[in-house]
Amino acid sequence: MLIRKIEINFIILKENGKALVIAMGDGKKEYSFDVNNAFLNSERININNNKKVLVANTSCKIKNMAGMIKEIKKGNLRIIKNEIINDLPGFAECESFILEINNQNLN
Repeated sequence: MLIRKIEINFIILKENGKALVIAMGDGKKEYSFDVNNAFLNSERININNNKKVLVANTSCKIKNMAGMIKEIKKGNLRIIKNEIINDLPGFAECESFILEINNQNLN
């Protein structure tokens, strides 16, 4: 979904800015889909209702909480708060992060 080491640069903050990042995932499981198979039809289980659906493949990656934290820190961001949320309409569990620039690493 949102944060990969090479994609972390899309979070642009002013000196005292904060970012709210919400990523799909329950914080435990990790999985990814091969980018070479993107757009091929594939049967998936909808994570919200456990029903089978036919969708086009994507290059989506779901990271567990430890993996997300590691990648966020590599992006020179500090985590103010992180948690699993389950009250986001249309989604099952999601990983939520409030971030700021890690000024300690700027010296």
